[in-house]
Amino acid sequence: MFLKVEQLNYKHMKGTPFEVHALRDVNFQVEKGEFIGLIGSSGAGKTTLVQLLTGLIVPSSGKIFIEGTSVEKDAAAWSSLRKKMGIVFQHPEQQLFAETVFQDVAFGPRNLGESEDNINQKVQDSLAQVGLDYHQIKDLSPFNLSGGEMRRVALAGIIAMQPEALILDEPTAGLDPRGCEDFLGYIEDFHRKKGMTIIMVSHRMEEIARYAQRLLVLHRGELVLEGDKRTVFSHRQRLKEIGLELPQISLLMEKLRARGKEVRPDIFTIDEACKEITNYLRKGYN
Repeated sequence: MFLKVEQLNYKHMKGTPFEVHALRDVNFQVEKGEFIGLIGSSGAGKTTLVQLLTGLIVPSSGKIFIEGTSVEKDAAAWSSLRKKMGIVFQHPEQQLFAETVFQDVAFGPRNLGESEDNINQKVQDSLAQVGLDYHQIKDLSPFNLSGGEMRRVALAGIIAMQPEALILDEPTAGLDPRGCEDFLGYIEDFHRKKGMTIIMVSHRMEEIARYAQRLLVLHRGELVLEGDKRTVFSHRQRLKEIGLELPQISLLMEKLRARGKEVRPDIFTIDEACKEITNYLRKGYN
């Protein structure tokens, strides 16, 4: 077990007339190397949860365990949690601040006391992992790059700190389809090739269906559904009640079935749909 939370609660503006109970008794665990999709409508508590998991805020009550060790409120334990969990914010390019790409990506390792030789190597490796040429880009201002390049530089800065897990809060917000495809391709590589644990928040069900192995569904601060994609997406009515919809490709397959086409209803990605429709058409010609 890599990560576990028990009875996790968080209250915004606790003790004031404006107190809001953002999370209520949330329990789940994440195995090392899993790709988790975290979904829920606006105000469900997703961002609050990822802030707790990365140590940006402290729970009102409950426990967080990282690799079996309870974090509690010990400063050293919280520091360890922050090193293990890298977070990519909704608009990660807003994290950029340095004069050059090199300085920006180097900031994390330098802040951790790495030697200059190690810093140089980590910057080169991290930029390469997000598809950027070190020699072409290292001396450029990050603010003169395209939006997609800025986002990749921000991701490289997090990768350079070598976290054990990546938490992504709406990582493709504002990107065009090609930019989304490229960015998520790098995330998939970190998961598949390096075995990195990923927790991704997204309102795009197509992204969740394509990349996540298991889903956590929040509603009004409570964990209301949990399981593999097929299990969670089988609760269509419940998802609809809390403001969520199935992937568009699933709705297409339902329409085909309504017209008498014998295709499976539990299809959630374009690749699956292509195979299923191809098989259906082949049967028709046999």
